[in-house]
Order: sequence, then structure tokens, then C-alpha cells
Amino acid sequence: GQEGDGWATAVGSFFVYAAAIHTMGLVIDAGMLLSYDAGLSDELLLTLWDVSMVSTTMMILGFGAGATCVAIGVLTRGNRARWYGGLGLLTGIASALSLGTLVSDSDGAAAVSFVMFPLFMLWVIVSGVFLDRDA
Repeated sequence: GQEGDGWATAVGSFFVYAAAIHTMGLVIDAGMLLSYDAGLSDELLLTLWDVSMVSTTMMILGFGAGATCVAIGVLTRGNRARWYGGLGLLTGIASALSLGTLVSDSDGAAAVSFVMFPLFMLWVIVSGVFLDRDA
């Protein structure tokens, strides 16, 4: 295979992992919304909420780890523009810092979380352009 196959496999597995965990979180959140009116106990709803927060954490870590892995590959191999590697690294750091919103109500944590999603979307679009140019 090509020299970068290991990185592609690692990054792909992070994204599949994050998407699977996020899907589980969405199902749990939907169940919580429907079950609240069904009269479930507060303890069960709290347990579902905790599982939902864990799945959100794992999703954020998976996407952030994927972007960081790509950034490290780009910055060490030099096969893409350095700004692209920097964008991926910034996205990974913002992703890790946005986990603070799960444990803090501060405005700073909310601002980092608010910035992380558009950064990640920009990184995905730029990645798609690079992949399309290579195809």
C-alpha cells in the first residue's frame, strides 16, 4: 500500500467510533425526551442523562483525536499546506477544551464549545476539498 495507509486507517477508525458513539447518544436523548412524559423515575432519567453525557464526551474526543492525528501527519510529513495542519491541531485542541462545558457553566467553556463546532466543520470542508483534488 501507500505510505500513509496507517494514518488513514487510524483517522477513519476515530471518525467511525465518534459517529457510532454520537448515534448512541442521540438514541438515549430521544428516549429521555419520550420517557419523561411516560413517568419514569428520576433515578432512571438521571442514569440516562449520565450515559448521554459520556457518549457526548466520547464523540468529542473521537472527532478531536481524528483531526489531531491528521494534523500531526500533515505537520510531520509536509504533504499538505502547513495551515491545514495548524487548522487540524487547533480543531483538536478546541475539541479537548470544549469538554469543559460538560462540567462547567462558565462563559469561557461555552465560548470554546461554540467555536469548536464551526472549526470542525471548516476542517471537514477543507479536508473534502483536498480529498477531491487527490481523486
